[in-house]
Formats: sequence, structure tokens, C-alpha cells
Amino acid sequence: MLTIFAELYEKVYAQLLEFINTNNHFAIDLLYGRLPSTDLYEVRAILLGRMGRHGKALETYVYRLQDFRKAEEYCKRVYQPNGDTSDVFLVLLRIYLRPTAKPVTLTSDLLKPALELISRHGPRLESVETLSLLPPLVTMKDVQAFLVDALRAPVFDATVVKHISKARSDHVAKRLMALQTRRVKITDSRMYVLFSFLIGFSVLLSISPLVSSSSRCLLGKKGF
Repeated sequence: MLTIFAELYEKVYAQLLEFINTNNHFAIDLLYGRLPSTDLYEVRAILLGRMGRHGKALETYVYRLQDFRKAEEYCKRVYQPNGDTSDVFLVLLRIYLRPTAKPVTLTSDLLKPALELISRHGPRLESVETLSLLPPLVTMKDVQAFLVDALRAPVFDATVVKHISKARSDHVAKRLMALQTRRVKITDSRMYVLFSFLIGFSVLLSISPLVSSSSRCLLGKKGF
């Protein structure tokens, strides 16, 4: 009996989702106002999106449903390169890395879907803003593909290099503080860990012929 009821519920719920996704013959804001605040979260997300409240819709997918795949699919569906939703992937990245609303208890780390989003949709993310959102201890390897694309892009300039340099400097500073706190012996292998990002960035520069001369000059001033 319970199985039959569950199957019926899923069927009816799927029909409801299809209806509110495709039908224009109802008052979207009125229906949204009648929804319970503690249930039907996917219905709420769809209606929020149809009202143009994309940030709130994505917060519902991420914080309430914790369905990162549907959040990404939502972005792909509404994204318009030269329209009002050109920054929707960046909005999702901010939700992952800089939440403005207090999320409910999450069962998974939001850094992983954030890095996966950068990996899959790097060309749709603004380079400087993306780098500024990354936590200091994200490694060069974690975002290597994104950085290579950024280096090759015509809009890549000294500002991007500045953000990369600052992020890596923060990385070194935190590692040094951790080592000093533990009073460990600095061996050759530990020095390699601390400065491996320098080598990695040099490799990125060597494989990217489109890095501007101003960017290289800035790197020279920073000691790379």
C-alpha cells in the first residue's frame, strides 16, 4: 500500500513540476505565495526562476535540495551570453563559496561542486571575479584548466595576474604560519611544497603564447 502511494505521489508531483514549468495560464506569484515554506522546494525553485529571481532559485537548489546537478542544469537552461542572465554561472559560484543567506545543514562540502562548476563552465565565468572568490588554499592544480583558458583569452590582463599572485602569496603565508606553529624542520621536500605553485604558474606561462608583456613584467616585479 505504501509503495503504491509513493508511486502515485511521484507521478502527481512530476506532473505538477511539468505544469508549472511550461504553463503560462496561471498567476505565478499567487501560486508561489500559497506554497508551504517548509516543503515543495523544487516547486518553489521553478516558480522563483520564472519570476526572474535566479539567485533565490539557485539558493533553493543548493541549500534546500542540495541538488548541485539541477542547479547547474538550471544555469545552462537560463544562460544568455549577452542578456540579463549572462552572469548566472557566477551567481551560482558565489552561492557555493560566499553564501549571503545562512544555509541549512549541508551533507557535503560546497567547494567540490564549485571547482567542478569552474572546470566545466570556465569560459562562462568572469576571470577576475572567479579568482577573487576562490579560498586561499585552493591549489593551482585545482583550477589549472580554468587558468589556461584565462591566459589564452583576449581579455586576460595584469589584473588577473595580480589576483593569481595574491592568492598564491596567501597560500604561502598560511603554509608558513602553519609550519612555524608546529615548529617543524624545513626540509627540501617541505620547501618544494611551499613553492611548487611558482613552478606550476611558470609552466602555465610557457604553454600560453598569448600572455601579454605587461603581465610578464608584473610577474617579474612579484618575484616569479
